[in-house]
Amino acid sequence: MNVQIIRSEVERSARSIKSAADQVAKIDFGSPLVKIARALAGGVSPGAANGFKGEWKADQDRWVRAANGHHARTLDDANRIVETDDTVAHRGSGQVNALNQDGATHLPRRMGGPL
Repeated sequence: MNVQIIRSEVERSARSIKSAADQVAKIDFGSPLVKIARALAGGVSPGAANGFKGEWKADQDRWVRAANGHHARTLDDANRIVETDDTVAHRGSGQVNALNQDGATHLPRRMGGPL
């Protein structure tokens, strides 16, 4: 299976993921819910609103961690693909150079060599 990537596009995508994580991390869901809890004085509503605030914050933190992990994995995977391509290309050019230097001496007869 062949994979072709445009590294700059993958890096741009990773930056977008990171930007989204940074923006979501800045959202303050708690302040509006504190105001709601104050407005619902009495009964169980303030406690429910405050509990909801904690759940939202925990979900937000999980999402931000996951997005940051996705950002890091995207860059790592792109780097790994490019490094692998570079290694394969280097090995391939070495084999071509050896073939050019040795000529057909190491090839089987059916491919024009003496073997």
